[in-house]
Amino acid sequence: MNLSQKSVELHGKNYNCAQCVLKACREFYPEISEEILAKIASGFGGGVCCGEICGALTGGVMAVGLSAEFDESSAESILSSKNEIKEIIKNMNETFKNNFGSLLCSELKDGKHSCNELISYATELTEKTIRNIK
Repeated sequence: MNLSQKSVELHGKNYNCAQCVLKACREFYPEISEEILAKIASGFGGGVCCGEICGALTGGVMAVGLSAEFDESSAESILSSKNEIKEIIKNMNETFKNNFGSLLCSELKDGKHSCNELISYATELTEKTIRNIK
């Protein structure tokens, strides 16, 4: 079973969209338990519970953050790490928006796209992004 399929399967077990993507990508950060991942992402479903940015995408952003290098050796290193991750996430957002026309949960689900479609795509995009930064 690939990561995209795993994320959709998790949605069928009542995890929210963010939890599905974050938990499905766990192979990239196995030191973090599934329980902790579920807790971290628990408030991000449904566009942070208010129809804003897609939970599946925010789960992907969290997964990329957990997988990316982050140098805390100095203030300059922290700034550099933040800027590198910022560019990666901007590219993810742009790719997602180009594919679906929006980043907003309320717009995406307004009869246009199912959560499973968004979860599957976000997981594929996340996996590709992580593999490109490793």
